[in-house]
Amino acid sequence: MYHEFTFYPYDVAEFCGTLDELNLAYAVDDPAEFRATLESNSRYWDYVDEAITADRPASVTVYFTADRVEAADSLRPLAFEVQTRAIREEDWANNWKPFWQAASFGANLVVVPSWKTVVRLDPGMMFGTGGHATTALCLEAAERVFSTGTIASVLDIGCGSGILAITAMLLGATRALGLDVDPNMPTVASSNAALNAVEPEFRTLDIFEASLTERFDLVFANIVADVIVRLAPLVPGLLNDGGTLIASGIIGASAAEVESALFAAGLQVVNVESRDDWVCMVARNR
Repeated sequence: MYHEFTFYPYDVAEFCGTLDELNLAYAVDDPAEFRATLESNSRYWDYVDEAITADRPASVTVYFTADRVEAADSLRPLAFEVQTRAIREEDWANNWKPFWQAASFGANLVVVPSWKTVVRLDPGMMFGTGGHATTALCLEAAERVFSTGTIASVLDIGCGSGILAITAMLLGATRALGLDVDPNMPTVASSNAALNAVEPEFRTLDIFEASLTERFDLVFANIVADVIVRLAPLVPGLLNDGGTLIASGIIGASAAEVESALFAAGLQVVNVESRDDWVCMVARNR
């Protein structure tokens, strides 16, 4: 834990001299000094953010470890105002990250931070790009589920472009199976998987006619409410103990019916998210 003290000294030079004597590191924010530097080097710049040179009192920021924080008391009389806050040590490495997001340049260039999970996709005529609320809700739910435990195996029912199965493998799953009744699905979804260097298995298969013996840690069902209601009795047999179902494609008016069907099948809805009158449910074995 570090303690950040921002001092507003009566005399900046005297204050910094005292810090040097105490062998303390510090950072000075003095708009007047910065303006003077700019004026003497005007040929090297053509634009400066006005916020940097705005008229405000000079400040000096000092960071103290717990064993040296008492030194701040000797500095207080030298400043007309002091502001303090505690900083967790791990923040030094990570607190800048929220300020840098993916950025687009030109027609096709995108720069993405290294800690982001990137899914590359050419959906073709198949459903599932993340642009529709139902898929977006599934992706967000999947990220939360993967962050709370190990998910090794995934089943994606009605997988379309393969986006959910592919994302699951990028998030850490070691096996993913995607099913869809559209005969074009395996070609499109496998092509998307190759773009992301992962290898889910994709089959053209009707889940109601399939005889799957494998169980999964996570099952996606991003379809429609009436199909999820029909599917509900099959889900416990598709899930490992403690497994999770993420069901979406549910219009708001049908949410209660879907939740009742899942409960009757032996599942407990543990989270419900909605967007644009579409609902996504996360359920687990009771």
